[in-house]
This record gives sequence, structure tokens and C-alpha cells, in this order.
Amino acid sequence: PEGIAVTRFAQEMGGNGKCTIIGMGLRTSPVYATLANGTMVRLLDFDDEIAERRCHPGSFIFPVVMALGEMNGSSGPQVLVAFSLGCEVVSKLMGDPTGTGIDINHRQGMAGTLGAAAAASSILRMDRSQTEAALNLAEGKSALGPADMASPGTALHHGRSAMNGMIGALLARDGF
Repeated sequence: PEGIAVTRFAQEMGGNGKCTIIGMGLRTSPVYATLANGTMVRLLDFDDEIAERRCHPGSFIFPVVMALGEMNGSSGPQVLVAFSLGCEVVSKLMGDPTGTGIDINHRQGMAGTLGAAAAASSILRMDRSQTEAALNLAEGKSALGPADMASPGTALHHGRSAMNGMIGALLARDGF
């Protein structure tokens, strides 16, 4: 039922219809396809696991490379390279998750965000400077350094927080 709810939400949000929502016969924007597919991969337990690192990188990375690969007509090798890079970033950032003092789900979320940004940068064929900016923005910093009150990274973080609150409310309203 949660997969149906998130799919319905993605459809309501519209978009350019370039990207597939897996198993639903529906298309939406890359962002909402990534949201729906990432949620369903995890809900249906179709993601991978690196047990010793206590992480599931595929649920973060697969939806990104699938949507961007489909949108841009990327080749299979391009998608596989981006997927491998993203999973490697998540795995390396998780390291040994014991004794870090950071909640494992929060730590995995941060690692997944950076892995997804790395994979997206790869499949979009971004240069080093663009990739660094993408990683900084994904982490909530400006492309020029640590976030301050006036930085674009801080502004983006506030926008994402607002969007996450809205998404949470709309999905809860619909029974997610």
C-alpha cells in the first residue's frame, strides 16, 4: 500500500514524464521517479546489503542512475559505472559503523545522499569542479565552502527541508 501511495503522490506532482516508476506503467519527472523507485526498492526489500557496513547502497543509487540514465539515453556501461561509483562512495563513507556516536540510519542517509550525488555527477558527465559543487550542495554546503546563513547551500537545505515536510504531510494524508 505504501508503494501505491508514493506512486500516486509522484503522479500528482506531475513532471515531464521522461522517467519510469518501476512496475507501475507510469512515468514522471526524474526527481519524483527517484523518490518513488527508491522508496519502493526499500519497502519491498529489493535492495542490496553490505552486512559488515550495515548499509543498503543500492536503494540510494539505483533510482538515481535509472532515472538519469533513462532521461539522458545513457548507455549500459555508463549506468553501471555510475552505479558502482555511487555504491563505493556509500560503502566507504559507512566504514565501520560501530562506535561513531551517530545513529546508523542518519549515517546511512548522509552516505546515501553523497553516493547519489557522486553517481548522478558521473552519469551526467560532470567535471571535477561540478562534481565537488554537487557533493557540497548535497551535503548542505555552498560550492565555495562551509555553509553560512547566506550561502546557496544553506538556502537549498532549507528548501529541501520544507519540501520534505510537505511530502511527509501529503503522504501521511494519503495513508503512507
